[in-house]
Amino acid sequence: MPTLLVCVKRLIKKEYAEEQGYSMNAGRYVGVDIEGDEISKEDFDLLLKEKTLALESLIKISNKLEEVILQQLITLS
Repeated sequence: MPTLLVCVKRLIKKEYAEEQGYSMNAGRYVGVDIEGDEISKEDFDLLLKEKTLALESLIKISNKLEEVILQQLITLS
């Protein structure tokens, strides 16, 4: 049987979820506007492109490492 504290926590969470329209949007919980943090669309697009290229590079490295690990596991068995 749940304790009183557990029941209260569940009730609070449910009430909060109802107040938020059952939205699980992360921005609702972590979004904060910081003054002076604005960037232009061009700067944003450039940053997004740079981050995308970096991610693609990391994914390629990850795939290579995955293959190396798989081959090593095969040789052990």
